[in-house]
Amino acid sequence: MFFIKYIGLSVSDFAFSCGIKETDIYTVSTGREMIVHRICSAYPRLNPAWLHTGRGNMERVKQLSSTKDSKVELKNDKLIQIIRHKDTQISRLLNLIEERDKMLSKLIDNL
Repeated sequence: MFFIKYIGLSVSDFAFSCGIKETDIYTVSTGREMIVHRICSAYPRLNPAWLHTGRGNMERVKQLSSTKDSKVELKNDKLIQIIRHKDTQISRLLNLIEERDKMLSKLIDNL
C-alpha cells in the first residue's frame, strides 16, 4: 500500500495497471510469485525483495534524477496505460452505438 500511495494512484487503478485483482494486493507479502511478477513487470523500478518483506530499498534504482521526478514518471506511465484502456472502451462503445443505429434504421425502413 505504501508504494501505491507513493506513486499517487488509487488501489483500483494500481491493480488494473498490474493486471491483478484489488484483493491480490493484500496477499503480496505471502509470497505469491505470479502477483509479485505482474506488479514488478508493471513497475520495473519496484524492488521485489522489498515487496515481499517491506525491508530495504523500495526501488531498485534509488534515484534517476530525483525522487519527485521518478514518482511523476511512474505515475505518468500508469496513467498512459489507464488512458489506453479507456480509449479501447470508448472504441467498443462507439461500435455498439453504430450497430444500434444500423438496427434502428432497418427497423424504421421496415415500418
